[in-house]
Order: sequence, then C-alpha cells, then structure tokens
Amino acid sequence: MKHKYQGDGLYRFKKFIPDVMKKEKSDAHFYLLLDSRWDKVIGEKVLDAGCGYGEFLNYNPRKLDVHGVDVKKSKHKKIKQCDLNKKIPFENNTFDTVTAFHVLEHLKEPEMAIKEFNRVLKKDGRLVLSVPSHSFKKFFSDYTHVRPWPKRALYNILAANGFKEIRITRGHHYSQVVNSLFFFYPKLRWNMEKILGKIAPWEITAIARCEK
Repeated sequence: MKHKYQGDGLYRFKKFIPDVMKKEKSDAHFYLLLDSRWDKVIGEKVLDAGCGYGEFLNYNPRKLDVHGVDVKKSKHKKIKQCDLNKKIPFENNTFDTVTAFHVLEHLKEPEMAIKEFNRVLKKDGRLVLSVPSHSFKKFFSDYTHVRPWPKRALYNILAANGFKEIRITRGHHYSQVVNSLFFFYPKLRWNMEKILGKIAPWEITAIARCEK
C-alpha cells in the first residue's frame, strides 16, 4: 500500500535513482550519523539502551567498553535482553554514558526508563537520547509509537528525574533542493552540520548530566 507521503517531495524522484546509488548514499549518511552520535559519548564504559541489532555498539570507533540492552533476544555477547519499561540488568553507577536513540517514544513507562538510566550512570555521567520529531510526517504512521516527545516534555522528564545541565537541540529544516544536494553529497551535509548544528529535522536530541 502506498502512503500519501511517498508521493511528496523527493519520494517522487526515488524511482529514477539506481538502487546501488541509493544504498551507497544511505550507507554514507548512516555512518556520518553514527560518528555524530559517538562524538557525544564520554568516558570508557557505555550502555546503548534499545540497541536493536547493535549497529551503534559494533561501530565503536574509540574501542570503548560498550554494552547494549534490547527487548529482542540477541546472540551478541555484549547485548542483554531487557524490557526498558522495567529494571535494567546492571548495577548502580556502572556507566560513564548511556545512549538511547529513538527509544523513549516506544515505552509505556518512560519515567521508569529515565530513572534506570540515572541509576546505572556514574556521578557526572552523561545521558544522550534522541526521539523523532512529532511534526515529522512518519511519526504517527508508526503504530509502535506510544506518544510524541516535544522538547519541553523531554526537558521536564529529565529534570524531574535527577538530570542537570540539560541541552535539547533539534535539526534544521531545509528545502527539497538543499536536501537533494545532501543526498548526493553526504560530506556536504556533514560540513553543514559542523557549521550550523545537527541537521536531522526529524530528530530531537537531549544531552544531560547525571547528578547523584
């Protein structure tokens, strides 16, 4: 079934782009995105919550001690099965950084997850999480999304659960022409991010310090 948004903007031109090129450009952007996420990590021991198949922890450009938890069972030796609506299977004060990318919007008990992130972080540890923007067309087409997280709501739940120095950013919106250039020239996108901040208009990112 074709969704309405698939006929909008760049989607109408995708059929004219060779699949090999689409994969090449998609992969290039994916690794730039991983780099930008790893830039936010501090310390030596990291937990990626809701890690999926482990793309983030496997990338690991700084060769840190990285662990993951996800609701799905994995054969990966560093990934533990865990429902983030419940307790995380690690001791208090274990990690320097906890990351959670596009996880919070799926949880029925998001405050439990935030409290657990705080618990397993060391004093002055860092939480890095991102959620999709509720203004992005695809947000409400994903039936697994429990609720949207506007910037103020994200700030409030972190502040209410012991996090300080909370910084919340959102990517810039660009015209279809500029987005086309970013597709064909992912390094141009990367340089623009360095100058103007993170682009991803579909994503809201929060960075916060754990204060015990």
